[in-house]
Amino acid sequence: MSDAPRMMAVSEDLGAARREIERLSREVARLQQELDAAKQSAEGRGRAAGTQHESTDYTRVSHELRESEQRVRELFNLLPASISFTRKSDHVFLEVNRGFELGSGLRREDVIGRSARDLDLWANAEERDKLLRLLDTQGDIRNHEMR
Repeated sequence: MSDAPRMMAVSEDLGAARREIERLSREVARLQQELDAAKQSAEGRGRAAGTQHESTDYTRVSHELRESEQRVRELFNLLPASISFTRKSDHVFLEVNRGFELGSGLRREDVIGRSARDLDLWANAEERDKLLRLLDTQGDIRNHEMR
């Protein structure tokens, strides 16, 4: 039996998951803007002068933001693909998902705050340097098999 149908299903699932992460990320950004606006409004009037309505809005938006962030985090960790976020300046890992842990054999706690170079994750240093240059010029890398 061919793996092609199974691969297509996984690809479609990943595409749907990517779209959901992007949607939730936009929601988190919107809620963060609302939260910032509520903070600025309260700060502009002084804490004592803030109205009950502003306080309720701030609490509601804070709660919605936490819920949205939690949904993004859960979806990120459910994806079977290895996904990581790194700081552009030094390529230090900021976040990795469960797929990364399973694929690399490393625990999240051992990866965050370190670079792939520090962790000696690459079998081929030339391939690593090529990929990092690509990351620096493009900003992200998708659908690239790594060894």
